[in-house]
Amino acid sequence: MTKVWALLGGEFAKGFVASKGGGKSVAVDALEYASAKLAFLRDKVAAAQAEARKKSSPTAFVTFHRREQAAIASQTMLHHDNTAWVTAPAGRPRELIWPNLIRRSWHKGLWTGITTAAFIWLMIFFLVPVAFIQAFLDTDR
Repeated sequence: MTKVWALLGGEFAKGFVASKGGGKSVAVDALEYASAKLAFLRDKVAAAQAEARKKSSPTAFVTFHRREQAAIASQTMLHHDNTAWVTAPAGRPRELIWPNLIRRSWHKGLWTGITTAAFIWLMIFFLVPVAFIQAFLDTDR
């Protein structure tokens, strides 16, 4: 027999004790409790896996046991399109910007285009007029 406390056992224990008609605690068979908890955890893991599949990332980390293997893998062409699979040594966990790992490859092209357009706009509407005014002010009368 195992004594299950509702307040100490978390979400599962509260429901389990309530289903057995107990208030704060209930004494149950250990095998029955373990089987019920296993079924609860299986459902919870299945729900977490389903949620993770929805949020899949196009990024993968591969670890190698030897430097030679890592060097060969980083120089291997994995796909005929060079932008499809890019291999590079991973930085330390502090050096990675984790939210950026879920971005798709077309995001990079989109943001490059936006940055280029902003730079051109800045050149035309700010730097050229400032340079013109500066040249006009520096000329001798």
